[in-house]
Amino acid sequence: PQDLEGGMSGYWLVSERLRQVMETVDPDAFVFADTDYRLSDGSKGPTYFLCDVVRTLDALDEETSQLNIEISDEFEAGKYYGLTGDVRLAFKRDVLGSGHVFRLAFHGGVFCDRVFKEAVEEAGITTAGKSSGLWFYDVVNC
Repeated sequence: PQDLEGGMSGYWLVSERLRQVMETVDPDAFVFADTDYRLSDGSKGPTYFLCDVVRTLDALDEETSQLNIEISDEFEAGKYYGLTGDVRLAFKRDVLGSGHVFRLAFHGGVFCDRVFKEAVEEAGITTAGKSSGLWFYDVVNC
């Protein structure tokens, strides 16, 4: 597997080196569970963990951001942030605090800041030609 594999019923399968970056940069954003990863021949594989992002914040500055906000009782929280098309997001720094990774209260995706992205790059997990399972999109209106 790559350093990050999705599709685990909403959880991620992450490598030891990615877990180390996650815990170093923002330990309160994640929880991990040990796995018994086996190769096709039944032998023990490299160390991987199930991971979940547990920090959810209502940190989007809706007035400054450019996005589609859908209001409906059909949504669990009554609102949903549509992030397709020409999207620019601005976040409330006072709500983000010292956190680097989070989910938004009205969108299921995971967001990170440059500190986390640069730490992943410095660890050699992503490079210009290799994602290793992580894809970063700049959605902030700088």
